[in-house]
Amino acid sequence: MKEEQNITQGIKKGIAKAILWVFLILFFSLSVIVLAMQSSAVQTKVAQYGSDYLSEKLGFDISIEKINIEWFDQITLSGLYVKNKDKSTFIDLKKIWIDYDIKQLINDKSILFDNLRLHC
Repeated sequence: MKEEQNITQGIKKGIAKAILWVFLILFFSLSVIVLAMQSSAVQTKVAQYGSDYLSEKLGFDISIEKINIEWFDQITLSGLYVKNKDKSTFIDLKKIWIDYDIKQLINDKSILFDNLRLHC
């Protein structure tokens, strides 16, 4: 009987350790992703994947040189270039600077910016 209790306790400890390891791995993985997304290089790569996807879906050529998102406050896009389906230039901007309030973006149904600057 005592031997069965020891086996049961060993199994419970093993399961608890496995669950703990899973949570730790998930926590550190998410932390690495969040920290990586703070980097302008990673943000730019993700934006370029997004622009490639939109290009394919919309039929427009869309390219972004660089993006820098300062979470909860502002976004800066550099080198936004869009060609329409006829391959003529639709948008060609050197820089877009957007200042926003994250609370308004989350809570409101409309998108409101505090400030928007376009540099051609």
